[in-house]
Amino acid sequence: DVVLLSGFTVGKSPTANKDKLHPCNLQLSGDDACIYVSKQKPPHPRSSLVSKRGSLISAEGSKMVKATKYTYVRLDELKNESVVNVYGVVVFFKQPFKSRGTDYCSCLKITDQSEHKIGCTIFCERLEDHPKIFQTGDIVRMHRVKVKLYNNSLTLVNTSGFSVMTFHGTVGGAVEPRTSSKTFHFDEDDRCTVEELRSWAASQTLLPSVSAAVPLSAVQPSAYFDLTCQLLAKATVDTTCTLLRVWDGTRCPHPLLKVIVDPNVTEGASSFSKQKESLIANVLVYDNHVEFARQLK
Repeated sequence: DVVLLSGFTVGKSPTANKDKLHPCNLQLSGDDACIYVSKQKPPHPRSSLVSKRGSLISAEGSKMVKATKYTYVRLDELKNESVVNVYGVVVFFKQPFKSRGTDYCSCLKITDQSEHKIGCTIFCERLEDHPKIFQTGDIVRMHRVKVKLYNNSLTLVNTSGFSVMTFHGTVGGAVEPRTSSKTFHFDEDDRCTVEELRSWAASQTLLPSVSAAVPLSAVQPSAYFDLTCQLLAKATVDTTCTLLRVWDGTRCPHPLLKVIVDPNVTEGASSFSKQKESLIANVLVYDNHVEFARQLK
């Protein structure tokens, strides 16, 4: 017989040292797990290894395979201690930052057509396993998150088998998932869900207003702005701060911060001509943004 298991997660076996069996085992996770059994005809004694393998995907065996169908729960229907799959529009997020342990932690808050807002806390060792959120209004899909009660409010946390993908929230934009997973399930129903959330979010003014980048020559003191620039050099100031030296070809009319760092810790040129130096702005990056600043080239 051939047994096919779908929707299970792989975990470390707690009895591997005792029973000397495989160090991993399959764990039931959520309501989507299925087991299929199919009877196979015994192979001919002279069959080669290739033909034996081919028999497993014969017409008879292929009948047992079906695409995994995921179900998603609206945010106003979440039940404490349940493991669910959800879609939502991001209304707040904090990029991953180093926790006290070995994990990185990221925080976000999502909503959907129910207008319920739910906080989410994600702990993963690898940065690439965290949601790739660029701005509020992005659409996020999370599989196998657990509902927990924290400070009298429901929140979502990742569990074994957790996976996530995100999409740009702009109506009419390409539906291209951002995910580190090499394989994932995404069908026409998922595409429709993303489009519906985009349209709803646009009608609720949840999407951020689009602001044009401001050149250094037009910046104003104490004002927030977007800057498109070239990174010339960077340096670690301390464990909580990284210096980025940037320019965009224009001169800022206001006095700029001067930062002195050891040339030995600078990546890129440590000095520039007097004319070029007058066009360079020093940007200090702090806290949870430091990890991303260090990855810039």
